[in-house]
Parts: sequence; C-alpha cells; structure tokens
Amino acid sequence: MSPFNSPHVQDLILDNGWEAIPSSFITREGRNALMDERERRLYLPIESARGVINLTQILCPILSWVVVKFVVYQARCVSSIAGLNAWKDIVRILKFREFLSKSSKCEYPEILEQALISQVEWVIGYYAQAGSLWNIYRFVQFYIWAAENYPELGFSVAYADELQEMTIPGNPKGEAVREEFSQGGALHPDLETPLILRALENDSGNEYAHYQQRAAVALSLSYGRNSANYTALNEEDLYDALDMPDNPLWTLNIPRIKKRYISHRSDFVSESVESNTLRHIQALIEQNQALSDQVEVNGELISTDRPLFRRARANSVFLRVGMYAPVYRMYSCHFARLLSDFAERVELVSPLTGEIMHLTPRRFRYTVGCVYAAMGVSRKELAVRLDHSDVQNVEVYFTLLTNMRTSLDKAAAIHFASKVNAFLGANPVDENLIGSDRRVLASFEDSGEVEAMGGCGREAECGRFPPWSCYLCPKFQPFRSSVHERVLEQLLRLQKAIRSPNGLGVGLADVIMAVAQVVSMCNEGAADGPQVSS
Repeated sequence: MSPFNSPHVQDLILDNGWEAIPSSFITREGRNALMDERERRLYLPIESARGVINLTQILCPILSWVVVKFVVYQARCVSSIAGLNAWKDIVRILKFREFLSKSSKCEYPEILEQALISQVEWVIGYYAQAGSLWNIYRFVQFYIWAAENYPELGFSVAYADELQEMTIPGNPKGEAVREEFSQGGALHPDLETPLILRALENDSGNEYAHYQQRAAVALSLSYGRNSANYTALNEEDLYDALDMPDNPLWTLNIPRIKKRYISHRSDFVSESVESNTLRHIQALIEQNQALSDQVEVNGELISTDRPLFRRARANSVFLRVGMYAPVYRMYSCHFARLLSDFAERVELVSPLTGEIMHLTPRRFRYTVGCVYAAMGVSRKELAVRLDHSDVQNVEVYFTLLTNMRTSLDKAAAIHFASKVNAFLGANPVDENLIGSDRRVLASFEDSGEVEAMGGCGREAECGRFPPWSCYLCPKFQPFRSSVHERVLEQLLRLQKAIRSPNGLGVGLADVIMAVAQVVSMCNEGAADGPQVSS
C-alpha cells in the first residue's frame, strides 16, 4: 500500500488540518531537498553520504507518513544527516519481529497504538539485556515527538511520558580505544604504525586510485580526523602560509564538520603539513589537474569545486537537488574504502593478528588521539585537533596513557621482530670474517665495557647515529654473537627511561625491532635477512 494514498489516513490528515508532506523543502544547511512520490524516494542534500531514502521500506500508511514528517523536521531543524540517521534507526527498530511487514496494511490508529507499544517494549528489553540501550535513543525521540504532534495517529501520550523518564546511557564510542581491540582500537605504535609508514614510503603504484590511497593514509596518520573532514577538503586548502616559494610554510585548512556548522566548509582548523604528508597531497593534486571542474546541466556548463578526493562521475543525487559545487566530492564511505584498499593492495599484514591490517578512519583517529594525549596536549586542544564536539569525548585517550607508555619487553620484541622486518643489514657472520678497521663498537653503560657488534661497509663517514642506527643501515653486517642481546636489553631500558608525558620513545622502536631480529637470526642460525654484502 502506498505510503501516501490511503484514503483513511488522508481523511485523518485533512480532518486535523495537518500540513502535508512537502514535495520540496529547505534544509537547515539552506539546501533544497526533494520528495519524489512517484519513485517513493526522498532526496536529502548530504555531502558526506548518499542522502536517498527509499520510502517503500515502511509500507504502513500511518507510520510512513509520521516517520517522513519526523525526517523532514530533523532535516529542517537539525541537519540533513540527522534526518537520514533517524530514518535508518527507526527502520532498524521496526524490522524486529517482522513488525514492518505485519503492519504494512494497518490504517487504523487504535490498532497500531497497542502493537507499537508492544514493539517498543520488546526492543527495550532486547537492548537492555545486550547492555546497549543507546541503540534505541533516536527511536525513543521519534516516538515522543510523534506523541506530542500526532497522538491521533496511534502514538500514546501516556507511554511517551514513560519513555521521557527513561535513562538511556550514551554510546561508548571510545570502548574500542579503551579495550585496545586489535581490529578496532588504536594501531600499535611500535608494531603496526612503522609498517604503515614503510609501506607508504615504498609504494610506487601509479594508478589514480593509488595516489588517492596514499594521500588518504598519509592524512589519516597525520591528523586523525573523520572521513567527512577529508572529503570536504578542496585542492585550494593546501597553501603556503608565508607565500615564500624559496622557504614555504605549507599549511592545510581542514574543514570542521560538527552540527553547529551549517556547512562542512564554514569553519576550518589550520594545520602544518610535514614533508611526507605534503608529498602525497601534492602528488594527488597533480593527478587531479587532468580532471574537469565543470558539470553540464541542461546544456550549460557550470563550475564546481575542486575537491582533493574526487569521485569518478558527477553525483546524480547532487545534480537532482541542485548541489552543483560539491558534485565531484566523494562520500565518507568511499574515503574509508581507500584505506582498506591500500592495506589489501600492498599486503600490509599486522604482526599482532597475522592478517591484513584493518585500516579505518576510526582506528587512525584513536591512534592520533592516544599519541597527542601521551604528548601532554590539553583536553581542550585535543578536542579541537580531532574536531570533537566537547572535551568529554576525548577523556578516553587520557585513560590510555599508562598503556601507551608501556615498553616492549625482550620476549615481545624478539617474537614480533621477523614480522616487522626492520633490520636492513646483511646476514650475521663470524667475527673473524670482519677486519678490525671495519668493526662497529657498542658501549654498555651498566658495566662500562666496549664490545664489537659487527662490521661497517660504508666507504664515507657515517652521518647517522652509530652504533644504534647501524641496525637500520644496509651496509651493516652483524657478528653472530650474544652481544646483540646485550644491545637489545640496553635499548629496552633506555626506551623505558625516556617514556614520559613529553615523549613516547617511538624513535627507538625501529632500532629495537631491528636488533631483536638480529638476535633471533643469531639464535636460529638462519640466513633469513636481506642478502646484502658489506
């Protein structure tokens, strides 16, 4: 039965003098939304997600009319995305126990009222038992609103008063961070983040999607924002703040996206851009130059924005509702897919799970949040940096400080070393195979002893930081000796000593993993290191 052609429901609407559902209306963002009754679709002008609602999901003529009215109310007064999320949550609640199909022909409010109360009670019990009552929050708000505005359509005022008194806990969005779940929490700073950085550095894929993937991963690692922050970026948001070509200060204006801003591009946070991230952004902008910044509408070419992350074709929904400027802007889900596609393409395996690393905007957000918290950034500043709506939302990052400062122990370092594969030198050899003039010496603070740990194959003077940096140099050939265990133990002690609110000690992580790999190679007597001669 059509959501809008039930004679009985139409009579109720006319008798009560209620405003009909508009064929078009202006959202809170000042954009046009369209209702297509023939297609049974509602088109909401949302930049970060596909704002198309299939109205045939709710066939009960009473429910369909009231739910659509609520969605219109949300889009007008809160935001278009709030309207879309309300529809999704209401449909999810009504799908339980096949309520949607069973109520599809119900035209009488007195029948619907008790059935709807029974459905709500069952769903409350279901989520209460699961310990996730927050899942009913939007539906409860809908029911209270409907009872206040349309009690004649089967929404009980008395039951709405009961719901109003309910205490619904907030959604624990930081639970994955708190539990450090390997597939959903923060990336491990010593075992996973270095692998991502190395994969970015070594990836040479030259397809357009590969440039998008690298820029997406680099931005996510640097700033920890939501997908919508990145999809709202335009090419022009990267600029030289000093306007000095010889000594530029590259800066990125990252759009803020929270609901208090009418548009995603109405407010920005300026961030400095480090060289590696800059390289990937500029490479993507260069690839974008071959793409058009115009779209044809009714035979006329109209100029559009130049988003940093572009979709292949103009967005048909945006064209339909007259949103021409962002017509080439990709959705948040497309940005998230760039991250997972990168991990799969470069075969980025997590040492913790042995599987392809699960890269998502949320995991990068948790990672950056934990790093900032450990660096001693204030709660207020962290909320701004991550575009959180209030300080309470960042508290979870500070509860993890103790865990973030926990050092790798010797057993863990040796266990994961071969998977991280940080050692870049040659296979261990016997000490008598290296000339005395080539030997690299290590000093041990606890005993004051000095001991040779390997040989250097460089012809010129080393500009790095020997002896510890030697393990990351392809010209280094370690001795097959227990000295590396002593080096590892000293580095682990050093790592623990410098971990503090003002520093994570992550500069030592690669060296520790490289030394641990040499220890493992010596213990096994296996030639599984890179075949590089000194």
